Amino acid sequence: MPRKLLVCYVLPSRYDDEGYVQRYWRNVLPSNTLACLKSLTCALAGTEELGRDVDLTVEIYDDSVQRVPIERIVRRARKSGAQLLVGLVGVQSNQFPRAADIALAFREHDVPVMIGGFHVSGVLALFGEPSPELQRMLEHGVTLVRGEAEAPGALAGILRDALDGALRPLYNITELPDLSHAAVPQQDEEYLKRFVWKNMGTIDTSRGCPFNCSFCTIINVQGRTMRFRSAEAILKSIEENHAHGVNVYFFTDDNFARSAIWETLFDGMIALRAQGIVLRFMMQVDTQAWRIPHFIEKAQAAGCYLVFIGMETLNPKNIAAAGKRQNKVGQYAAMVEAWHQADILVEVGYIIGFPHDTVESVRRDITMLQHEIKVDEAAFFMLTPLPGSRDHFNMVQQGTPLDADLNNYDSFHETFRHARIPAGQWYGLYREAWETFYSKDNIVNMMLRVPPALYWRTLWLCIWNRYATLFGTHPMVTGFLRLKDRKGRRPTFAA
Repeated sequence: MPRKLLVCYVLPSRYDDEGYVQRYWRNVLPSNTLACLKSLTCALAGTEELGRDVDLTVEIYDDSVQRVPIERIVRRARKSGAQLLVGLVGVQSNQFPRAADIALAFREHDVPVMIGGFHVSGVLALFGEPSPELQRMLEHGVTLVRGEAEAPGALAGILRDALDGALRPLYNITELPDLSHAAVPQQDEEYLKRFVWKNMGTIDTSRGCPFNCSFCTIINVQGRTMRFRSAEAILKSIEENHAHGVNVYFFTDDNFARSAIWETLFDGMIALRAQGIVLRFMMQVDTQAWRIPHFIEKAQAAGCYLVFIGMETLNPKNIAAAGKRQNKVGQYAAMVEAWHQADILVEVGYIIGFPHDTVESVRRDITMLQHEIKVDEAAFFMLTPLPGSRDHFNMVQQGTPLDADLNNYDSFHETFRHARIPAGQWYGLYREAWETFYSKDNIVNMMLRVPPALYWRTLWLCIWNRYATLFGTHPMVTGFLRLKDRKGRRPTFAA
């Protein structure tokens, strides 16, 4: 008689400042992590790695768009006689409090639970031992997983242990796996129904980044050596997804331009478009990608409509302090113009709170972004020492006072005392940056230069950001129709 295993992967949301779960009727971007883990786990069904006598079922839950029915999941598993395993996945630092509460709720039913993602992996990568919040999970019988599930035998080993009721407290997967033969995640049609654009999917075509920014967790979790999926496998997946109505993508790679397969993949996408398959995508690249021969022209031909670039700052002293020496402020305007010549929009990430920032300098920089560099969109963040980054490690080692509530490590809270910007003014300056950039006058200027084919998309986004800044909705909120779930109130929240 086959053994039954039900694996439930849960992507946790986070709590807002009132202690309520951030949950929406519809969100914007589906989770690539959920797609990856579901595809990897399903691929093990009926294989020798897991055992052919195992009846494997995989379910996914996204806490930002649906309530996780804990009691119902437990009852269903017990009624069917299945061994239940719950995985809190893709957990960022600001999601960890919510992940911990979900984990403990399942543990009250004696369900085996594991937590993985950037927070767990980042802390263990730099400190080598669990931090207090991780230790608390271990004490409640929650398993910690550091590393990538694609490592040879890693996921199968965890699932076999779960079947045998012998999960270890910690799985320390240090190998950075070769992704060239890894299965490309498939989009879940039912899951996509919970998002605004049901024709949009995500793919990480590569992992890692060769640069060495001090605020970044990618390099300490996924490494500085680029690892990439097979271009052929990605193209096959794109074709299969197209048959199910998915034809717009966000390539979630931290830096797509440094992947060894970028040209092969672009050529393949160009060929698909020549066959009548409609494809469009946006990607993240660095500030020097525009100088790679043929990169922009092939991106345009492959269907790129937007690039997200980590510009971060206009102050050369801040660039040096962050170790982001590949950014050349004097080239920013030419870089943006090069992308514009290809009718590709430029969105930049801009961080407020670097060591040499002041109220006056940040205001000058926003004016330059508007009138000299002329980016199409900007996303503003507050410098946050994320666990797993060199900034966080150094601050802890130096004894710098840090906010103890991980829920605030979302890049729009003050988590430490800035040397040049008074407490309270830092957040006010951050909000002012959004309001200034998405002012009525600047929106008009942006719309006058936007490519005609991208006019309505750009206008919609500008209106959304202006609405958010004027009416108090946080600009980084990406969901539609907030659902205030009182049952999802933070158990440990103190008013």
